[in-house]
Amino acid sequence: MALVSADESPKGSPLDWYDVAAPDRPFSIHASPPPSRHPSPLSHNSFSTQLTCGDRVIPSPIPDDTSLAPHPFNKATADLVLRSRNGLNFRVRSQIIIEASPILDTKLSDLQRSIQCGGSAPILDIAADSSTLELLLRLCYPIVNPPLNDLSLDRLETTLRAAFEYEMELPVQVLVEELLRRDAMLVWCVACRNDQEDVARRAAKHMVALASLDLKSCDDLTGISAGRLYRLRKFVRLRGAVDESFRFGRLSGPDTTNGLAPPTYTFVLPESASPPDVILQSSDGCAYNAHQDVLCTISTVLCSQISAELCTSGRQVGKKGRQVGKKGHRCKRSTVQIQLEDAGAVLSVLLAFCYRLESDVLGRISPSTLAAVIAAANKYDMHRLLPDLRACWSSISRHEPLRSYFAAAKLCLPEFAAQSARDVLKVKLDECYLPEMEDTSAEIYCRLLTYYESCQAVARTLLAASTRQVPQPEPPQQHPIHSPRPCTPTPCSTRPPTPSIPLRSRSLDWLEEIIKLHSDTVNDCPGCLEPPAVSPYETATAKELWCPSCQSFAEKLADFSRALKEAPRRVSEVSFPY
Repeated sequence: MALVSADESPKGSPLDWYDVAAPDRPFSIHASPPPSRHPSPLSHNSFSTQLTCGDRVIPSPIPDDTSLAPHPFNKATADLVLRSRNGLNFRVRSQIIIEASPILDTKLSDLQRSIQCGGSAPILDIAADSSTLELLLRLCYPIVNPPLNDLSLDRLETTLRAAFEYEMELPVQVLVEELLRRDAMLVWCVACRNDQEDVARRAAKHMVALASLDLKSCDDLTGISAGRLYRLRKFVRLRGAVDESFRFGRLSGPDTTNGLAPPTYTFVLPESASPPDVILQSSDGCAYNAHQDVLCTISTVLCSQISAELCTSGRQVGKKGRQVGKKGHRCKRSTVQIQLEDAGAVLSVLLAFCYRLESDVLGRISPSTLAAVIAAANKYDMHRLLPDLRACWSSISRHEPLRSYFAAAKLCLPEFAAQSARDVLKVKLDECYLPEMEDTSAEIYCRLLTYYESCQAVARTLLAASTRQVPQPEPPQQHPIHSPRPCTPTPCSTRPPTPSIPLRSRSLDWLEEIIKLHSDTVNDCPGCLEPPAVSPYETATAKELWCPSCQSFAEKLADFSRALKEAPRRVSEVSFPY
């Protein structure tokens, strides 16, 4: 925010205006009396000021009326000018601004102490555009304002961000009330981006009251971490019943910004290997010995870099990575040093795969390190390593699916992120939190949540379709005294059914219990729904829960058995929204 000491900033050079080349002649500012309250069209709506430097008089430029804001921010009697980013001047009462914004109060006090002259209207340059600044000032002024429901969400959000920046409590309260009626998720996002914990909690409580958390309603999750979004979902799921210490802000913990765990594996050439002829230098100062023929066979990119280094000494890489002279004859090998952009932890593992030592790596590296290795293999065109890297990734992802997903998604590895997302289906995602989520964008987490919920919906729909219109037990019919009673079907088992509970009702109770058990499994983790070793049809027969006459129950049981077998395939067909 720039501070200017005259009624309007001059169009000339500041050095000419202040005449700082003559420090022995002090300058002063004189302001003429303000014009009439309602000036004529020919007059200017601004103070007419003069600068004097010794005997020299320097008039200050006066902007035309087009640079002034509309009423009531164009009055000549105002004692402060707020200039928007697009150059519109708002003449305001400093006392109103001082009470409305502690930030502007401090800036204005610093300006007045630095100028120490009367009669001039200070100018404060505001970073907001004119429409945003005008709405802020209207909310601060004691005037009647147009209804906010006519304004777009984008304009309200922009103004709310500016109100947070300048700590204007009244505009914040009014704008939050209006936005909560439209989109509580948007209010929560803006509050989190500006570290406004109280407003974020208020928006979250509004979501609890509405019993909804629609992540699709917020198009912009920029600046929101996955950790904040995880805590919002927890807050809504618990219906706000959290401890007083609960905060949406960042949790204190280990720094995971770089995404790489401390190196636990260091590459060393096998003892049986020939002497090395290339040294790879990492970005963090580590050096690794290797062989030119191995690297040139696997990577065309590294082969080009090695060739460029050899050309400086009059040599080149021949067939099979061998060094040859200018005439193509083999010559004595010389060691080449190659500087790479990757960290030592990444290069060490990458070389292990180049030398077929991946068995030494398993169990000793983190998903973030392996993801960086895969990204490096793509960068250096090492396509031959991808099958082994995929196998290693599958092993790590099965043990740490969520951490693997975040690592692959942050490095834009869609194939590996999708694989880890499928592995996440076998865990209870609502209960999973990792420190990495504080440095992971909410967009990455939101894609996973969308995929997870889509798989849940597919499995639920399949189970519901298989159990729709389950027949209920029919009440016993009253028969006339002289009419013969209908024949009761003989059950398959010789064991008589419990007299107090009809056989058909007991069967349906058992089926509903089995259905609920599998439905709960889908709600917890949709990837855990697997067809049982013994089908429900066979289980019901073993429990003697139905007889040949219970045709309707048997049909429903068969449908449910087919649904259990079909559910894993349907879930696997859901595409990951990368």
